[in-house]
This record gives sequence, C-alpha cells and structure tokens, in this order.
Amino acid sequence: MEIRYIIPFVFLFASSLTAFAGTIKGKVIDEENNPLPFASVTLLSNDSTFVAGTITDDNGAFLLDDMSDAGRLVRFSYIGYSETLIPVDSLESGIIMLLPDSQMLSEVVVKAHKPQIRMKGNAMITTVAGSMLEKSGSANRLLDRIPNVRIIGQQAEVFGSGNARIYVNGREIRDFSELERISADNIRQVEVENNPGTRYGSDVNAVIRIITKSDSEEGFGIDNSFLSGYHSGWNYADRISMNYRKNHLDVGGTVSWKDYRTGEKKTIIQDTYSDNFSLNQHSKTKSNLHTQNLNTAFWLNYGLGETSSMGVRYDYSHQPSENGVLRMNTEVTSERSPYELSMSETSVYNSGTRHALSCYYSGSIGKLKIDFNSDALWNNAGISSTANEEVLPYGESDWQKICASSSTDSRSSLYAANLQLKYPLWIGELTAGGEYSRTSRYDKYADSFSNQTSGDMNIIDDMFYAFVEYGGTSGSAQWQTGLRYESINSEYREDGERIAPQCRVYRSVFPFASMLVTAGNVKLQLSYRSGTERPTYSQLRNNIIYANRYTYEGGNPMLRHMTSHKASLTASYRWANLTADFMRLKNGIVSTFIPYDDNPMVGLLTYMQCKPYNRINLSLTLSPVIGIWSPRWGIQLSQNRFTSMTPSGNRKMYHPVAMFSWHNNIRLPHSFIVSLDMGYTAGGDMENISYGALWRMDAMIYKGFMNDRFSISLNVDDIFHSSGANSTLYTPLRILHSCNKSDTNIGITLRYKFNVLKSNYRGKGAGNEQKLRL
Repeated sequence: MEIRYIIPFVFLFASSLTAFAGTIKGKVIDEENNPLPFASVTLLSNDSTFVAGTITDDNGAFLLDDMSDAGRLVRFSYIGYSETLIPVDSLESGIIMLLPDSQMLSEVVVKAHKPQIRMKGNAMITTVAGSMLEKSGSANRLLDRIPNVRIIGQQAEVFGSGNARIYVNGREIRDFSELERISADNIRQVEVENNPGTRYGSDVNAVIRIITKSDSEEGFGIDNSFLSGYHSGWNYADRISMNYRKNHLDVGGTVSWKDYRTGEKKTIIQDTYSDNFSLNQHSKTKSNLHTQNLNTAFWLNYGLGETSSMGVRYDYSHQPSENGVLRMNTEVTSERSPYELSMSETSVYNSGTRHALSCYYSGSIGKLKIDFNSDALWNNAGISSTANEEVLPYGESDWQKICASSSTDSRSSLYAANLQLKYPLWIGELTAGGEYSRTSRYDKYADSFSNQTSGDMNIIDDMFYAFVEYGGTSGSAQWQTGLRYESINSEYREDGERIAPQCRVYRSVFPFASMLVTAGNVKLQLSYRSGTERPTYSQLRNNIIYANRYTYEGGNPMLRHMTSHKASLTASYRWANLTADFMRLKNGIVSTFIPYDDNPMVGLLTYMQCKPYNRINLSLTLSPVIGIWSPRWGIQLSQNRFTSMTPSGNRKMYHPVAMFSWHNNIRLPHSFIVSLDMGYTAGGDMENISYGALWRMDAMIYKGFMNDRFSISLNVDDIFHSSGANSTLYTPLRILHSCNKSDTNIGITLRYKFNVLKSNYRGKGAGNEQKLRL
C-alpha cells in the first residue's frame, strides 16, 4: 500500500475521534522541570473507582477524557517517583511535578539523588543532567561511559546485541561524527534498549536514544568548541552551532570541520593449506590515513500550537579527500622453507558528497497523535587504489614488479515517507504506522588484475513495512506487545542485465513482547523479539580489491538475510542491574577465505553464511553515588555455541568473552572534575574469530569557568598503549592471525557557549532502516 492511499484514510479515521465530552490535559515533569514520558495518568471517582487512564507522551503531555463528570481525582505515578493524587478542580495550571521517591535512594548518598540508572518500560535509562556524566565532553565520549555501551571506531555497540542505532530526540543519527558536535551537558538522559520493539526495523538489534534538555527560552544562542589532539599525527576539529527562537519560529544551523590523522601498526600471519603443500605469510604493516570532513546542517521549525509543529532540515556532508598509505613487508615460507620476500605500498584515495532533505509534521486531532516524515538522500562517492609490489623469489636476485589498480564510483539515492499514529486506548496507548521506501545503489568499477576488468552493479530495493504496538501500565506492571510486517523486493543487475538468482523477495512478520514488574526497589523485565540482519551493499558488491599476490578482497552477491530470536531478562535493585540474553541466529554472515580463480594458494577474503547457532550474554552493572565519588563497575560475559570450519576440521568456538570495566568520576571544588576509566577484556571466541586479552586506562580532567560558560578539558586515552587487539580468524582455506599495536591519544577541547537553545525540530526521519545500508 502506498503512502498516498494511507494518508486520506488516516485523516478520515481521525475525524471520527474528535467529538468527546470534557477533557483533562496537562504535562508531567520532574523536580528539574524535565518532562516525564510514559508516566501513568489515571482518572478516579470519589471512591477511587477506575474511570479512565492514559500515559504521557515523549514530551510529558497527556490528554484524558472526563466523561459525564464521573472523575473527581487524578492519580499520577512514575517508577522511582512518589505517587501524586490531585483533585480535577486543582489541575487548572496543567503542570504536575513529581518528586523522587525517598525509598528509591541509596543509603550511601550524602544528599538525595534521583537514581542515575533506572529501568522504564523496555529501556535502561541513565540520567546525565545533574550528574558528573554531563562533563564527559562530546556525546560520543559520554556513550562510552553508559552501561553496556562501547564505542568502537565509528560505531556504538551494545553488549550482547551488536551495533546500535542512535537517535537524538527521535531523529536517527546517520553520521557518527554528528555525536562529536553534541555536548554532553546539553543531554538530559540516555535510554538503551537491547531488545527494541516493533516500531523499529527488524534489523535494528539495539537502540540508543539521546534526550536533550528541554527549554522554553527565546532569543539567539551559540555553542562553539575546538578540539586539538595527537594520535599518529595532529588532529583538529572545530564546530559552531547557532539557534534563534522567537514565538513559534525556530531556526538554526551547525557547521563543523574535521582534519584527522590516524595510523596503525600490525603484524599479520596467514597460514594457507592445500592437499599438496602449505604456505605461510608473515607480514608487518604500517598504515597512515589523513581524513578531512565538512558537515553542515540547517533547519527551520514552526510551531502550530501547543502540540503541533512542522519543519524542514537540510544536511550537507563533503569529504574532499581521504588519503591512505599501507606499507607491508612479507616473508613467505612453504613447508617451513624460505619461498620469497615481498614489499608493497598501497595508496588509497576516497572522496564523497552527500545531500539529505527531510520534512515532518507532528500534531494531533483530538487525542490522536500524528507523526509524518519524508526523506530524500543522494550520495556520490569514489574510491581508487594503486598497489605497487616487488617480489623476490628465494634463490633469485632480480625483483619482480607488480602494479595493480582498481577504482569504484558509487551513486546511491533514497526516497521514503512514513506515518505513525498514537491513540490512548483503555489502560494503555495504541501505536500504529507504516512506511514505503525506495533505494538505489549503482557501482561502476574497473581494475587491472581480475578476469572482468570493468563492469557495473545496480541494486534497487522497494520496501514497505507496517506495525502495530500496544502498551500501558497496570498497577506495578508496564507491558508492551506488537507485530511488524515487512515486504522487500530487491532487483540485482550487472552491466544492465537482471541476474535472477540474486534478486530477492522477502515477506516476514516479526513479533515482540515485553513486561516490567516492580516490587519495592526490585524491578524485573522480560522481553522477546524476532529480527533480521540484511547484508550491506558493500557486502553484496561483486568487484575485487588487490591486497598482495596471495590475497584479494571482495563481496558476495549471493548473501541472504540473517534471522534471529532473542529473549532477555533484566533485574534491577537500586543501583545494581543484571541482564541475561539468549539468542538463536540463522544464516549469520561471517568473513571467510575461499580460493581465488581456482588457485588454492591465493585467497579471496569474502563473506559466507553459517549454520544456526546460539548465543548467551550476561551483564552486571553497579552504579552507586558515594558523596563526591561516582564509580561504576561492569562485568559482561558472552558465549557463542559456534562451530567453525578450519583446514584441519571443525573447531568448536565455545570459549566465552569476559569484559570488566571500572569508571570513576570525582567532583572537586572550583568546578574541577576528574575521571579515570579502566577496562580489561579476557580472551574468547565470537563466531569464527578468537580474541586475545587486552586492557586500557583513560583519564580526563575538566575545568569550568564563568559558571561553565567557558570550559577546558584534557583527555588521555589508552595511557599505557595497551589496547592493541590480537585475533585469529578460522576459515576452511586459511587461518589469519592479527596483532595490532595501539597508541596513546591526547586531546584538549576548548568550548564556549552562550544562551544555548535546544532545537524544537521534531522530525524523526523516514527510511532509516535503509540509510545505513547505503
């Protein structure tokens, strides 16, 4: 069903729901004037008989029927806060403030604190505002201190769930560098779901929602930060954000520039086996990468009333250049005897430009809430590489020279629109929605070494989804259940011709259910969801990249979707949280080596799908607040019941991975904050990769001036350069051992802010499930 058929139906349906008797409306806030979403609002008669009920929305607002004047009292409740009972006649102001329940506070706290980490619905919530976490610097550094969250490169990973989708005030972040442009002291709280509901795509394994502080001030605001640091070279980043708000108009923009240099040293050992003989490659590599990025965003938002608004946003990203050089020296032996020496230097050049345009409408008709979003995205990128390799066979004196080059030009586009409706029903809220998106990815490639020296690939995906979700509060229990339907038609073409075996049609239904029960200070949550993981366009590509004469790298156009089933149990007591997950995965995608061009001595590093396997995850977090000291201890354990094929037969990859973390934040006089974070990862197995042990220590000092209007922070990451990871990849053709060396990263950030205003832009975006695949 297309969007143009859905919208008239929705408004026709909405118009029949606007005629009611008296209504009660208002907003529920905490003691810091922050809205409390999903608070329970119950209308009672004089004898406390239930009349009607609802829950607050993301902004803490509620709308409740007072039919036939039956309701005389309204009860407001929220986990972690004292229950409040107010007569209907006393609700004229419409603002209801709930205060923390004193029984929820830890006995070791010097003064009353709202629990820093708490459970609500299907999420684990970490309060940032008013805590030392708000001095973490940028949002990406903050996330690395959130329980069960790790920042690895340009990804946020939730333990036991993998890569997470990140949302800021409901809008998905597509460019990870955008987190560097958000200051932690503008964030109210961070919500983490490791088993998200049906409103999120079936391929979304985990969700991180960043909620910024709310404000109603008007005028002009500015926020400027400059970062300089050293990590294999000097790095610079500058960001400036401005916002103007007057009456119903909200206009703003941000511009940032980043110039980064990174480097890496690595030792790689590859053992290749065939029926006749074996080959060993012992390589030492050194890489350097220089990246420049320009990111801009401009938005306009206009309020249409207390609960309605509309707006438009334009994002522009440009990477003028990304230049990298990889130098590799290799000693090759065969049957433990010298075979040859090789030296290679590979130069890589990337560039790209992206345009994104979004618009939205958020409003209500009576008690029906409407969210409409439309997105368009255009992306152009190019990558080229040239490898110059010199080879000296054992016993010879003349070096053989090899030159291999390749290039790929990519164009991609996306058009999407979605509609989401919310309506209070009985003791909960009913949410339903749908979306249609069309994506196109076109790659044109050429190389000087493969059998097919040039060609093109085009993938066109048409996707439609619809979902329905119902959730609410019954006494001490919060519950949620839903269904999601997804339909995908994928067309695959090479050189303009349709390749039937690689075209796909998927029709799937994904259920979800969650229940949270509270008994005093103890909370128990049980949830279940089924999901999928789609191959990225990079994994589906058919072009080849040259590494050296024995190693190539490429995609696999025959990959299919992975499916998963996950059950989670979470228990919380005051500042202690325990989570246990069980997962069943089918058609998982892993890296492997296969013979290239029927030569078993030459390996193609590509992707394959594996047999079904199980995974178990355990996580314990302790987060007390002891005076000026805010420690956090974390223990995570993950085990896969995975069997990998190796040259010598099957290998059981059952050894669990264990991780330990200790985060310390100390607030000192004169606006000083000191942080010291430590982590240790014990060796273990994840799918067909075995990891070695590693540890690291990070430190940060923060000093605020002029009532924190100006601030300076110094961070030293990986103080003892001890976080280099060792790993071993097991495949049927080849075993690859990798040893990474890490370097210390030192950075200093200067920040000035004046009358910082939160943007009122409420757009959530459309086609979010497909954007990351592009």
